[in-house]
Amino acid sequence: MKRLQVAIQGCAHGQLQHIYDSLKTLKTKPDILLILGDFQSLLTKYDYKTCAIPPKYAKLGDFHKYYTGQLEAPILTIFIGGNHENMGQLTKIPHGGYIAKNIFYMGACNVITLMGVRMAGISGIYNEFDHLRERPDWDQIDWNREKRSTYHVRDSEIVPLAMMRERISLVMSHDWPTSIAKHGDLKKLLKQKPYFRDEINDNSLGSPLNWYLLKRLKPIWWASAHLHVRFEATYKHDHKVNNDEIDLDIDLDLDSDLDLKPGISTQATSTKINTTTKFIALDKCKGGNSFRHLTEITIDYDENHPTCQDRALYWDPEYLANLKYCLSIKDSLKGKDLQQIPVDELQSNVEVGHVEDWSKYRIPVPQSYRSVIKQTEYVTEKFLQ
Repeated sequence: MKRLQVAIQGCAHGQLQHIYDSLKTLKTKPDILLILGDFQSLLTKYDYKTCAIPPKYAKLGDFHKYYTGQLEAPILTIFIGGNHENMGQLTKIPHGGYIAKNIFYMGACNVITLMGVRMAGISGIYNEFDHLRERPDWDQIDWNREKRSTYHVRDSEIVPLAMMRERISLVMSHDWPTSIAKHGDLKKLLKQKPYFRDEINDNSLGSPLNWYLLKRLKPIWWASAHLHVRFEATYKHDHKVNNDEIDLDIDLDLDSDLDLKPGISTQATSTKINTTTKFIALDKCKGGNSFRHLTEITIDYDENHPTCQDRALYWDPEYLANLKYCLSIKDSLKGKDLQQIPVDELQSNVEVGHVEDWSKYRIPVPQSYRSVIKQTEYVTEKFLQ
């Protein structure tokens, strides 16, 4: 059993160079870097019209230097979208894709495998008015009216993730799962962010969709950002939790060893049941010498897993099968609340079985990043038709 060193960054706000410099402060050199949203992959000032940033905060950032090749990401970087993104670019790759060398966007919702470790990502934030609305195609978006709607999570888009059977090691989301604040040091959180109190009391702080997924998927780790505060919690799945229950003295050991033994197959059922999810939220990148926006965790992996032959990213066969099925019945999912969708029934309609050849799931690295939509066309033609 070997260990994958994972660095995790909160909101990036376009400060890639500072983030990569911050990695030098970590105890161990990480294998990958995860960024939890507000990445801001802006190329020119014309991208401001598709990015929800108030004019007084609008800055180009330094992603364009990595896009053009002037700079190169020193580590494989995987990111999800937040609520301040270049959506004119990201809406073209809903299933994920590379946007620069060593920089991979997870898409609106996705599951990928690296070194036998399965990671899921949900981009955007929850909005009570948009979560049931159908998302327009990228070439039909009215950016003057629908800019913010483009980064709102849709219930129907996370159904393939909710259908997952095999254990997921880590889930990334921009906004927090609702109720998770009640499973950490709530007193400390309210001291730092006293204006969270009302939302915590009425259970509206964060995303109910993420809370549903946390309880259903039971990942080992869940990492979020968005609220610009560092917070740690542990959620126990082996008992029913009273909504009013508050744990105030939970010590989250970020360097603990995890008993992760990912299998080669994606069978119809999984015998690996995780009883505890460790939650970590991170602050935004503020520059200077403050590094509360960054942390690292260790995940054990089975070096005999076929994806360990290289350090490439792989699409997850089970997730792709779920996504293909959901696309075939998308009309029946329109306008339905996730709680109303018979996820277990849908799950029973998809069979993946043992995967003999993982090579066809290897995510190809494009030679050019100027036409990201070609990556969407590739995954659609190869797996989703």
